[in-house]
Amino acid sequence: MTQMENLTEYVQAMKTVKRFKNLFLVLILLSILFQLNSFILLEFTTVLDKPEPTTFEEATASLEEENLPPTPEKPQPLTPREAYLKTMDWGLPITKFVAMACTTLLVFTLMLAGGLSLLAHGKGTTELVGSMFWAVILLGMVIPWQQVYNSSVACGALFNTMELTLSRDAYHLLAQPSLQDKIFFYGRFLVYPAAAFLVWWIVVVKFAHGYRKLTMVEPKTTSVGM
Repeated sequence: MTQMENLTEYVQAMKTVKRFKNLFLVLILLSILFQLNSFILLEFTTVLDKPEPTTFEEATASLEEENLPPTPEKPQPLTPREAYLKTMDWGLPITKFVAMACTTLLVFTLMLAGGLSLLAHGKGTTELVGSMFWAVILLGMVIPWQQVYNSSVACGALFNTMELTLSRDAYHLLAQPSLQDKIFFYGRFLVYPAAAFLVWWIVVVKFAHGYRKLTMVEPKTTSVGM
């Protein structure tokens, strides 16, 4: 088998690696965006706020309903707010798990890509190995360290509904949140996931550069006798 045929085999193998890499990256991206969107809707909009009674009659009726014994009623369709809260209850834990699992698989996929680049005479190895180590950093960011160590200091970039609502309620119960309180709250639920997205983008760019070098066909050179 000639050198060009060997290179073709490596390129075909890299195309398979790229397909699975793209799948994992898309799932990780969707997970991060869902988490960020949930926090933004909960904190910066009134979409998920419970509507307050606007009249005395509505407030009285609400209190009476709370004191009445439960009666069997026909199931009512969910309001948009209730539907999204239910989606968030399921979606946040699922996306946290999906991101962690897919990032783990992404690391192994990029390790394979680095090995293939070495077999292909080192083409694109620097960028592919760099993308692998950035993927390792991304994995360290999405692991739920708060559950591993049961600590409020060590935490992952992603969260579930209980973590978000408890932290948000505790933050808004403060009469005058200090700068440290704001840094910990918004850093945990906004800046940290955004930083994970930035690392995700670095992985994408570095892999693209390495893949382009590996699959680039060098022009044939002809020697001219003197």
